[in-house]
Amino acid sequence: MPLPSRPFDVGETAALQRVLSDLEAGTTRQWYWLELSQQHPAALSRRVRTLAWLLRRGGPALAWPWLRGRLAGTALYATPGETLWRRLAQVRQDALLAVLCSGALLAGFERLAATQAFAAWCIAGIGALWQAWRVPAVPPPPELDDDSEILPGPESSLGLAGMLMGRGLSPQAAMTLVASLRQRQDAAVPALLAAMPELAPPPPTAALQRWLRAGQWLFATLPVALVAGVLPSPWGMALGAAWGTLLAARNGRSTALLVALAALIAYALGRLGHAL
Repeated sequence: MPLPSRPFDVGETAALQRVLSDLEAGTTRQWYWLELSQQHPAALSRRVRTLAWLLRRGGPALAWPWLRGRLAGTALYATPGETLWRRLAQVRQDALLAVLCSGALLAGFERLAATQAFAAWCIAGIGALWQAWRVPAVPPPPELDDDSEILPGPESSLGLAGMLMGRGLSPQAAMTLVASLRQRQDAAVPALLAAMPELAPPPPTAALQRWLRAGQWLFATLPVALVAGVLPSPWGMALGAAWGTLLAARNGRSTALLVALAALIAYALGRLGHAL
């Protein structure tokens, strides 16, 4: 999704922080975002609306690539966000290796372009289903007992500082932490998590992970399947390898080199096997 990479201004920052506060309603993270969002007036823009739509559909983990390092306070979501998108990058790399190596091997054996395309379509469809199926179940949040208090405690009326005092911190230490959050923002997150572990966000839902992993697999493999069926062999697979190398370069030059060399070696092995 094309979004401008320039940093958010103070109005956009306040608007997104308030969206996050609304999304985290009923949790301690709501008070975290309230402390940050009240410092400046909110200003809506096109990219704020786009990111707000993403946040409402999949939470901070879905929008993490566009929030990371740009929105103050989002270091709170660094662990689930980085973990999710690191796995998605691995899924994309696995998909490219699978579809390009198999296609290059068939091209080396001088199989028909239709055969190469059929193999690529099978890898695309079966691989996407496999990626969706192998997502582990995410444990549900702990349920409250019938006798437990559902409404916020009296300390919540004092905001995040009051909640920290309710966890046993002295008033001075609690106010110092809140002041550090307002001034240093992301740098204050580790100390806050140590004082209030329940601030840590849960992992993304299993449904979101299934859609994203299957989508990444299809995004990597479908263009290869399409060009393999349209262009004659081996040019279709060569164009697919070029696409795969460019896509792999998003993970770094070493990943792009790995994908290109793997496809080239598979093609060479196919040519060697065909000649013997």
